[in-house]
Amino acid sequence: MKTFLSICILLCCLVAFGDISRQEAYDFTVRCVDVWRSSEGSKSLEAFISDAGKKVGGRIGWSESFWFSETRSNVNYDPKKLNIERLLIRDPDSDDPMRVRLTDYRSATCLVRPEKIAVVYLGNIQKDVRVVLTMPFVSNNGKFMLCPMLAENLGEKSNEITNEIPLQKNLSTISGVEIIKIADDDNCYGFPWPKQGDEAQRVFNTNPQGCSLPQIVLHAVEPGIRATGLDHLPSGRFNVQCELLPGENGTANEKLLNAISDIFKVNIRIDDKHLWNGYRVTAPNPLPDCFKENRNPASQSSMHGTGDYEGYSLKRILSHALYNKPFELLPTNNDVVRYDVHLEVWPEAYGEMAALQQLGFDIAQAKIPERTLVITAQRQ
Repeated sequence: MKTFLSICILLCCLVAFGDISRQEAYDFTVRCVDVWRSSEGSKSLEAFISDAGKKVGGRIGWSESFWFSETRSNVNYDPKKLNIERLLIRDPDSDDPMRVRLTDYRSATCLVRPEKIAVVYLGNIQKDVRVVLTMPFVSNNGKFMLCPMLAENLGEKSNEITNEIPLQKNLSTISGVEIIKIADDDNCYGFPWPKQGDEAQRVFNTNPQGCSLPQIVLHAVEPGIRATGLDHLPSGRFNVQCELLPGENGTANEKLLNAISDIFKVNIRIDDKHLWNGYRVTAPNPLPDCFKENRNPASQSSMHGTGDYEGYSLKRILSHALYNKPFELLPTNNDVVRYDVHLEVWPEAYGEMAALQQLGFDIAQAKIPERTLVITAQRQ
C-alpha cells in the first residue's frame, strides 16, 4: 500500500516543460522506475499490478513482462536488485495511438491518448531475470503523468458487418457470376490450380468448400498487393464461380470484382501511391558483426525462434521485426545477400525492433507510398 501511494503521488507530480522532449521523458521514466524498485518484498510485478488495479477500478498506468532462465526455479525476484539495462522512448503507433502492444499476446488500451511510450529493460547481475516495463505518458495542464490503461488479451476482432446473408442463394444477378454464401465462418479452402493461357483470364473459381470474401478479393488482384478496407466486406465463407461470356471484354477477375462491388455496396479500386503508416529505416554501414553472410541455397532459409534467422535477407528480417508494416530501407542494401543473425530479444511486443535499434538501426515512423487495393463503402 505504501508503494502504491508513492506511485500515485508520483503520477501527479508537476514538471516544468512545454512539449515533452525525449530528455524529459527519459528523466520522468527513471523516476518512475526508482519508485517501482523501492517497493518492499519480492513478489512479482504481475501480482502487484493486480493488487494495484483493484484500487483503481482495473486501470493501471504501466505494465510488466518478465522472463526467467530455465535454470532459475524461483520465479520471484527483488526489484531492488534489478538494474536498468536500457531505456527507449517511442511514439505511439500511428495506426492505433490509443492501443499499446505489451507482448505478442497482450495489449492495452489507454484511456487518454499518450504522447510518448517509455519501454524500460531491467535485468539482474546473474542475467537470469529480465523485466520490461511499458509506460505510456501524457502532459495535461502542466502535469506530466502516466496514462491510465486497461490491459487485455489479444483476440480476434469480430467483423462489424452483421447484416444477415442467406445461405445457399446466388447473390449475383449478373450472367456468368455465382456468389453463394455457404457458411458463417471465415475459413479459406483455397482455389483450383491456376489455368494457363487465355482460359486463365476467362475463369475465376474458388474450391467447392469456399473462402472468405477478403481472401477472394485478394486472390483476384495481383499477388502481394497491400489492401485497406477489407472490413467493409461481410463475414462468412463463399463459393464463387465467374466466367467471361462470349463477346465480353476484360478478365473474369475484373468482372467478379465489379459484381462484388455491386452486391455489397462497396467501391474497389487500385491506388498506386496510397500512403501507409510505416517506417523509414537507416541501416548501419557496415552491418553489425552479428550479421553473418549465408551462402547456402535460398531454399534452406529458416527461422529458429524469435529473432533467430538463418539465410534471411535484410529486408525480410526488417519486415518480420516491423510486423509487416511498409518500410523504406536507407541506404538500399543488396537484397540478394542473406544473413544468419541471432538478435537479443527481450519479452515485449517490439523486442526485435528494439534489438535492431540497439545495434544502430535508425527506425522512424513515416508515411510510405505503396500500390494498394482500396475498398470503401458506397455513399447511400
